[in-house]
Amino acid sequence: MSSIVIVGVDGSPTAEAAASRAGVLAQALGAELQLACAFEKLEIERIDVGTEEFFFSSVEDAKTTAETVARSLKAELPRPQDRGQGGAGQTCRRARRARRGDGG
Repeated sequence: MSSIVIVGVDGSPTAEAAASRAGVLAQALGAELQLACAFEKLEIERIDVGTEEFFFSSVEDAKTTAETVARSLKAELPRPQDRGQGGAGQTCRRARRARRGDGG
């Protein structure tokens, strides 16, 4: 039976401290660490620059937050565990890939 430690992150110092603690716990248990980052509602902003359009959304902000925390944990924790993707959703998969260092 595999163990999973899940921690919510939002980019705040408190959430970063919780993620760090969860990373240490996951390593001690030999468990997979999953990061979750939620958003209240889908917001999409379109910006036109010349002939190009750029779209920004709360989904991308959540993914970026999770990936940033994952990279920080990778640097902080000497040997993070990774036991595969499971059913955690794209953000967690991206976070684990970022933690492993193979992009997003």
